[in-house]
Amino acid sequence: MLQKYFLKLPHYSCKKNQLYFLNKKLCILSDKAAFMYKNMPYELNYLKKYSEEVVEELLQTQSIITCNISNECNLERPLIVVISPHLDDAVFSIGGLLTRLSMHYRIHIITLFSIDPYSIYKDLRKDFERLQQLRLKEEMASMSLIRATTLQMGWKDAMLRGYKNIYEPINPEEPLEWYINSIRDKIPESPHLILCPLGITHVDHRLTRILVDRINVTKVGLKTPIIYYEDLPYACDGFKQKKFYESCCFKLNDFEVNNKKKMAKIYISQLAPGLITKILNHRKGQECLWYRDDNCTIDWKCNLGSSIFNG
Repeated sequence: MLQKYFLKLPHYSCKKNQLYFLNKKLCILSDKAAFMYKNMPYELNYLKKYSEEVVEELLQTQSIITCNISNECNLERPLIVVISPHLDDAVFSIGGLLTRLSMHYRIHIITLFSIDPYSIYKDLRKDFERLQQLRLKEEMASMSLIRATTLQMGWKDAMLRGYKNIYEPINPEEPLEWYINSIRDKIPESPHLILCPLGITHVDHRLTRILVDRINVTKVGLKTPIIYYEDLPYACDGFKQKKFYESCCFKLNDFEVNNKKKMAKIYISQLAPGLITKILNHRKGQECLWYRDDNCTIDWKCNLGSSIFNG
């Protein structure tokens, strides 16, 4: 089934304004949207040149595509769960490795603090509801490029929980047990691996790491391996990690770099000047994962399959 699935790539096509998914009729596009899809189906970074109506239609179509792709995926493939503090963090941090892993694993992204008031555009910051809708559509469109399923917990960003800046210590009044129970209930049974942020700088990232570390996810009586990814762009400015962590960096190939770039450019509400270049140049085209041997991660590379993870 998986071979048949990939033989049908690309997943969708457009003929006379009719959008098809795996040769099945999906929806009708406007003339302008159909023209864009025929010429640059993934290049959503150019959407700022077009009217808001066309942007809305294209992002909505990407959401539909994501749902269809998820339904067509081979559910027998091993599952990797990625915990992301915000809607763009997983892509900015390890978009290249997620591209690689998506060829062999099912990817499920769980975003914790998905209600976020920030945008580089002042008009979006003033229109909170519109910004939240756009952020979700950006996420769905980006995830479609790696056929990932997504879940948003709907928790408020630190700035909406009373923090004055992202560098503050974690508030001792945070409902940790409630957070932990909520996440545990949403993680699918027996994932092959959990990817979690190291927790660099941003209070939501630090809180995410603490929550995941405390979750007792079991797999045939053993704790599921938890691997930590560098939080980008925060890690670009350098950081000191505790001695009990070990790191392993992976060189991305051209396809993985380009796909990460495409995924990142979809988050048009967040792209400050130079951000993508800063992320892609970090570690000279490599992405780095961290692990420690006190949470059953000592054999994580063998469990994943080193040939797959090393490309």
